[in-house]
Amino acid sequence: MKLDSRRIEAFLANPDPAIAVVLVFGPDRGLVAERLARLLARAVTDPNDPFAVTRIEAVELERAPARLAEEAQAYALGGGRRAVVVRDASDRIARALALLLEIPQPAAFVLLEAGDLPASSKLRQAIERARQAVALPCYREEGAALVRAIAGLLRQHRLEADPEVLERLAAHVGADRALTRNEIDKLAVYIGDRPERRVRLEDVEAVVADAAPLAMEAAVDAVLAGRPLEVARHLDRLFAEGEAPVAILRRTAHDVRRLLDLATAVASGIDPRQAVEAAHPPIFYRRRPMFEAALRRWSPRLLVEALTRLQEAERLCKTTGLPDRTICGQQLVAIAGLVRSATTD
Repeated sequence: MKLDSRRIEAFLANPDPAIAVVLVFGPDRGLVAERLARLLARAVTDPNDPFAVTRIEAVELERAPARLAEEAQAYALGGGRRAVVVRDASDRIARALALLLEIPQPAAFVLLEAGDLPASSKLRQAIERARQAVALPCYREEGAALVRAIAGLLRQHRLEADPEVLERLAAHVGADRALTRNEIDKLAVYIGDRPERRVRLEDVEAVVADAAPLAMEAAVDAVLAGRPLEVARHLDRLFAEGEAPVAILRRTAHDVRRLLDLATAVASGIDPRQAVEAAHPPIFYRRRPMFEAALRRWSPRLLVEALTRLQEAERLCKTTGLPDRTICGQQLVAIAGLVRSATTD
């Protein structure tokens, strides 16, 4: 069985007792680790007890496939349920999993920890077909989902934030749940025991903001301003700092979608400044002049074309094997040229 995103939180809070095997997988390794830890804490009294939890590397099961089923049938010495955690799971443990799934009711709760697995993965397909197993995907959170996650992490520290602050936080974190949690923890330490528990923009700027997100923001702004040479300079810096081309494309697409929503409102007769000021979630005040200027340059038609190019560029990065930095750079420079050409025609 496969859980969709709407059912994941309910399952984590109250796992179905009929489920004996859970595959936790996805590109967000921080979220994978966090969700696996939550499931493990629900399954055993002490996750650090070596008699209650057996941890196995996938490579061990590749050499001895029967071991997983044997571990799953063993009982804890002091009573209670055991858990078995398989790290770095992949298709190479397909045989071990097949033997495990032949057991109607394993004595232990089995957790498989994996990275990103395609839909064609034998491991993932076997889990999704089995009645006593469930696949729990962990994809990187974006947009409203990321804002909700940040708000939840803040609540764990008894902190609150206005929508504008949450949007600013989302712009600086979110590549990985572990990194996001680390930044929120730093913010909580900075605020400390301050009686006023509402996070301010100044707090975010003081603690969370760093050079990489600001450099990416500057690259996106250059794209929307129609300055190809400036785009190229910002990309050189981002690539030198190790920023992933797909992450840059996604961040650009995020702002293009926001701009498209606003441009549609402007096309209906609303003033660009009013559209920017009324945006939900709010646009960070320092970027409002850029959005307002962009609305005077970009038509909805051009923005749709830009979004199509960004989506195609991400697809090419993921599927063709061509240099992803080259694909990213060529497309972003070309998109900046779209509005430049339109304004000079």
